[in-house]
Amino acid sequence: MRLEALKEVGLLEQKPSIGDWSPPSHLGEFELGNPLGHGGMGMVYEAWQPSLRRRVALKIIRPDLRIRPHAGPRFRREIETVARLQHPNILPIYSWGEHQGVAYFVMERLNGCTLAEAIRRLAGSSTLPTSLPTRGLDLYRILGEEGRRNESPEMASGLPALFEGNWEACCVRIGMQVAQAIHYAHQQGVMHRDLKPSNLFLTQDGRALLFDFGLASEEGAAELTASGTLLGSLPYMAPEHFREPGATHSRAMDIYGLGVTLYELMCLEAAFPSRSAAASRGDWMQRIVNGQFPSLKSSRLPLSEDAIVVCEKAMALYPKDRYATARDLAEDLGRVLRREPTVARPLSRLRLTGRWVRNHPGWASSLGIFLMAAILLFFLQAKALRRSEGLRFLAEAREALLSRPEDALGHALQAAKRLQAEQVGDTLLAALEHSHNRRFIENLNGPVDNIARSPDGAWICAVARSGESYLWDREFQLVSYSKAPEPVHFAIPSSLYWHESGFRVNWTSLEGELFQAQLAVPGTKWEFESLATVQDLLPLGVSPYDQKWIEQPRGPAAQASSLSVAFLQGGVVIRKPLAVPHDSCLGVGFHPARPVVALGGRDGKVDIWDLEKLQRLNQFQAHSQGIWGLSFSPDGSLLALPCEDASASIWDWKQQKILARLEGHRGGVFGVRFDAQGRRLASFSEEDRTVCLWKVEDARGSSLQPFAVLGPHPSGVRDALFLDQSTLLTVTDLGQIFHWSIQTYVPRVAMEHYDSRERKAAVSGDGRMVATLRAFDFQFTGPLILRSVESGDEIHRLYSEDDIFREMALDFHGETLAVALGDSSLEIWQLQPVQKIGRLSSTPKQTLALAWSPGGKRLATVGKSQLEVFSFPEFKSAWKQQVSTPVYALQWSQDGKHLYLVNPIRQQAFLAFDGKPVAELGASFESSRAWISPHEKWAIHAIRDGVLRVQPLTANQESWDLLGHETEALDFLFFSDGVHAASASRDGTIRIWDMETRRCKLVDSGHRAAVFAIVEHEGRFLRSLSTDGWIRTWPVDPIQECHRLGLWPN
Repeated sequence: MRLEALKEVGLLEQKPSIGDWSPPSHLGEFELGNPLGHGGMGMVYEAWQPSLRRRVALKIIRPDLRIRPHAGPRFRREIETVARLQHPNILPIYSWGEHQGVAYFVMERLNGCTLAEAIRRLAGSSTLPTSLPTRGLDLYRILGEEGRRNESPEMASGLPALFEGNWEACCVRIGMQVAQAIHYAHQQGVMHRDLKPSNLFLTQDGRALLFDFGLASEEGAAELTASGTLLGSLPYMAPEHFREPGATHSRAMDIYGLGVTLYELMCLEAAFPSRSAAASRGDWMQRIVNGQFPSLKSSRLPLSEDAIVVCEKAMALYPKDRYATARDLAEDLGRVLRREPTVARPLSRLRLTGRWVRNHPGWASSLGIFLMAAILLFFLQAKALRRSEGLRFLAEAREALLSRPEDALGHALQAAKRLQAEQVGDTLLAALEHSHNRRFIENLNGPVDNIARSPDGAWICAVARSGESYLWDREFQLVSYSKAPEPVHFAIPSSLYWHESGFRVNWTSLEGELFQAQLAVPGTKWEFESLATVQDLLPLGVSPYDQKWIEQPRGPAAQASSLSVAFLQGGVVIRKPLAVPHDSCLGVGFHPARPVVALGGRDGKVDIWDLEKLQRLNQFQAHSQGIWGLSFSPDGSLLALPCEDASASIWDWKQQKILARLEGHRGGVFGVRFDAQGRRLASFSEEDRTVCLWKVEDARGSSLQPFAVLGPHPSGVRDALFLDQSTLLTVTDLGQIFHWSIQTYVPRVAMEHYDSRERKAAVSGDGRMVATLRAFDFQFTGPLILRSVESGDEIHRLYSEDDIFREMALDFHGETLAVALGDSSLEIWQLQPVQKIGRLSSTPKQTLALAWSPGGKRLATVGKSQLEVFSFPEFKSAWKQQVSTPVYALQWSQDGKHLYLVNPIRQQAFLAFDGKPVAELGASFESSRAWISPHEKWAIHAIRDGVLRVQPLTANQESWDLLGHETEALDFLFFSDGVHAASASRDGTIRIWDMETRRCKLVDSGHRAAVFAIVEHEGRFLRSLSTDGWIRTWPVDPIQECHRLGLWPN
């Protein structure tokens, strides 16, 4: 009966197909019209309902599927499923029925088209202003193209919200509506199973509707399809369909199908297109399983990074990587629309700030103006405060000059850092005269070009460019002063040297005449003699050996091709050319005992000439830049070369062999001087205003570090002169002469495998062993390296399980090491032999400091909130106490009875015993570093710009400051004599203090980087460890005057 009924209404033919089948004219009361489309299970027709006088859409089973056994039950399931889904984005059913055994249901007749049709039209449209859509309005026009072909572009005035904005915003809104509908269906236990563009309908009034639930299934309901049968449209099916045949359809599969649909809408291209007409089903499936689809970043349409990431998360290869629910997808799409951070792509704080500024330009502008005003006000207040502090320091310096002159320098230097030079200059120079660091000899009237001494050191002579000359005795008492007569006045001195019984100098007047002047000591009058006319010639220097001089053409004569050597013969000037280009020579140096000259070139080459035979003895490339005031050693065997590249070098000029590269300056080196024995060398610079001292015997074919650095000076250094092994004179281009007392500070050893990343160190109490850690990316990483301070040799390397260290401490004899690790545990190592003897896991989190008691029986640990003391060798907690704020400085008293804790936030220090505070050391300080003296006499706090505040621990005593460091102090050491102390700073300087007189007795700046530890060794030596890789050792008993200032403000 059923087959006959199908034949009667024309729904059953011999070979059923869609193309050759004609629909009946009526089904029930509905009059069928034109077909609107067909899907996987049914066909949809336009129909007329006379009873309600309205046009509707009517769906029946496809004719080619009518004889399949499950077609009917599946169609009825679709009717039942859609009938109970009530959502604004799901196409509802008006009614359903059956006419002569043929089931059908009726839906709303919509104005618009399917999403698939819209994509097809947009991708191939020729009516758009550009080849691709850029706004939601373009999609709106496509939907109304049939009915409103002649509508003007102003139609956007009544544009539905769905189509507002750019193309991405329109796509995101469509995706949100569909995702909300899917989430609703999932809540009702319904899974669509066939999400694709052709099952989504876009209406002209701005709705995205989901329809065609023909393949839908309900959770818990029996399947109508045999296990393993694939249902759905292949390009939109999730990869797990093919990886796990027969897998139950899940919500994640619907989310995947929506993601692929959203992908196709955004870029108007299918994610998994058929590569060719002959492309196999297996090839298609393989691409889906592997997730091989073009990235949306290569799309021709402008899409934001957030939209791309959200879409690709929905299309993730594995369900666990997709959104958990369709509502999560809808919410993330909403965040894309609002330009907020998405779950799929969290933003950094910087990107969050940038996005907030773009979304709130008005507020951002107001906040920016406020911040700029606040910063400007802050800088103005800081400048005013800095000036106020400078005036206070200046007043203290002037007051100290009257009462305690030795203390004036520190105050003057602090004032110089805060005020302009002209406000401090006179006070600073006056303070220098009383400084124990260096002695200010004279302030000459013009630039000093040359300075020389007699062989016995009894006389010192200096000549200035102003034509003035000065003569001092060995006590630096001025013996004579004279000014050169016309026309020598304002002449240029080219050489000053000792000759027979007095000093001799050569002058070149501005009129082009060469003079020679002789001063017989202890006379007071120079005897001048005209040697030659050197018009258009510039004498570069005169040989002390045979009085020959080198001339360089200038002016019109500069067209000459070479330098020349000149000398007097029978009262006549003889000139002979040298095969050296006139413009290539920068410096001249004469051999002390032979007619040999060395010429330094602009290109870093050195020419050695025999002035008698006029033959080139040697030529070699010494540096890459210009060489200036080179110098022979007293015996003539060595040649020192200063260079513009901030280095110098020592050469065996006969063998053309470099003995040492001298690296210590920070600016171009323009001159060098040997001492009388040739054991030491001074190099000086006008750029960094310093003088570096070197030990010549250490020159053994490698890079050499200076054993002392003098300066910076108030201005560029023009010359230096050794008076003896312990004193040196320096002259500046402002005419200032300084006398320096030099103490023998010798770098004992360089630490092997040591580099600038090793920034944390712990030193044993006896100063024999050091443990170092490397700083990398704001963390201290392993290995922990143990070294001998005496030899610098590596003893052992320790590794932790997580390779992150926080703090470490060595006991007094270097026998036991405590290491706080990144996981808040504490390891105890025995070092002789090296082995781990214990591990504590209950230590304070984020350990900030460790300290062994003097006897090594107790170990104190402190974190941000807890102080705990452990006893050894029991490895037990002796006592613990909570601390309210971080404690950064921790130290035991000398008798091991008390602990000192420094709290930088509350600006207080505490004296504790067994966890109970017994005294509060009130002090105002601005640093996390503090040190306690033996015998509990002083507490030292590192505050401000290198200032050290001394807080007496006895009652009714005021604190006082140690002034002198330019930068923050990193370590402080009290000597065993109980009187002296040493401090080390970040700029590499070390100061020795007399704590009773409160004076600085010695300053050393031999290190070129921060000094992180100083120790006293055997009461006779001081050892310093620096990030420049050196351990330096020098005698400190008796304490001697400093050899270097190192504190003049730049």
